[in-house]
Amino acid sequence: MAEFSRLIITADGQALLAKIMTGSGNVAFTKISSSSHGYTLEELQSLHELADVEQTSAVSKIERTNAVAVRIETAFSNKELTGGYYMRALGLYALDPDAGEILYAVTAETSGNCYMPAYNGVTVSGAYVQLVTTVGNAENVSLEVNEAGVATVRDIKELQERMEDLQEMLETGSASVCFDDFPQRENIRPQDTLRVILGKIRKWFADLGAAAFASIANNCATTEEGHVLDARQGTALQKQVDEINGNLGAKVGGVIVPVNTANTYASRNFTYPDGMDGNNSVVIPVLNGGEISFGSNATVQLHGSEVTVFGTAAQNYHITLLFIRKNI
Repeated sequence: MAEFSRLIITADGQALLAKIMTGSGNVAFTKISSSSHGYTLEELQSLHELADVEQTSAVSKIERTNAVAVRIETAFSNKELTGGYYMRALGLYALDPDAGEILYAVTAETSGNCYMPAYNGVTVSGAYVQLVTTVGNAENVSLEVNEAGVATVRDIKELQERMEDLQEMLETGSASVCFDDFPQRENIRPQDTLRVILGKIRKWFADLGAAAFASIANNCATTEEGHVLDARQGTALQKQVDEINGNLGAKVGGVIVPVNTANTYASRNFTYPDGMDGNNSVVIPVLNGGEISFGSNATVQLHGSEVTVFGTAAQNYHITLLFIRKNI
């Protein structure tokens, strides 16, 4: 089993650390290199570079563990190795704003058991590396990592846990989705994301208002609140309106009745409109003009299809007869 010493910050690393602590510099960790060179603990602080570097891997993850420390992770694979080696030291590199890339810290393998074999075309071997180091002020550490960094065992484990959590949310219905109202009504499309689809649906609901949540009534007798009328009732109502219009049959005909100057009354026959007669219709006489008012000094009587005016001699009366069917 491999055993590594504590991580020793080099002199270059300490100089960068001093800048961080005074607030005049930031640190970005770049890579971790493995060496087959054996070092004593006393040598580590004065190193500026690692000798006999066998592999280098980009930093795949950086996390602040507290106010003054960070955890850096990476992984090594033997897939490109043509010859095996003993991993005897690991070097952590960082960017100094003045000096460029420096060897920030080093750890030495002390057991002599950390062997990375060459790739035999069948079995892939690897090493997961996790280094925790002091940085003085963790807020001054860049958490951005190289996209070329490989996924570590911890990354895969966290991803698996998240997938399990997502699966549980989907199964229990506890998953939630953030979305915004879509600006205008628009149909959903195959390439739309779930967030966009929900935004479009919400826009339709917002425009429809209360009708979006109302029940459908397929009759004209519902009195309960919260219903909208089925579109089929439009045809039924139009049919009823057409029937009423067809049966209405109210027509107006005008008859001018002259009064004989020798008498105080005069009669005149009139003709009923088509489809009407004295049995199915009501006739209403209305005075709509003339030289004398229709009122206290004049009366009208109807006898079958004859209208008689009683008034003042030597006067003309204009009588309008309004015919209305009785069966409307």
